[in-house]
Amino acid sequence: TLGAMAVTAGLGYYGANVNPSFNTLQAHLLMAGLTTGLYLTSATLALTAPPKPVEEQTGFWDTSTLHKNLAWLHGAAMAATVGLGLLTAFDSYNFEPYHEAAGFTTLGLMTLSAGVIAFGD
Repeated sequence: TLGAMAVTAGLGYYGANVNPSFNTLQAHLLMAGLTTGLYLTSATLALTAPPKPVEEQTGFWDTSTLHKNLAWLHGAAMAATVGLGLLTAFDSYNFEPYHEAAGFTTLGLMTLSAGVIAFGD
């Protein structure tokens, strides 16, 4: 999911700032749909996973607890990214800077969340 988000953000930046061709924007839209599907799949798996045993939980700075807390942030950012992307695509390009900011914020939060799991404990 993180890799797909990185490719989507890169294509979006490239399409908006370097080569705003129809093909580039179509590739961004295709990757955005794939990324959203992967994100929703990952979120479903995470939300339906059994909880950690109580004796293993050590508080807010526990790796998986911090990861879950970050998930609330990147979940909200992802929802904003998708919503602003739809507004940009179907209503007006006036929302493009906000969509881009939300997308890169989501990418950063997802990277931080993945880093907590990969390098924690």
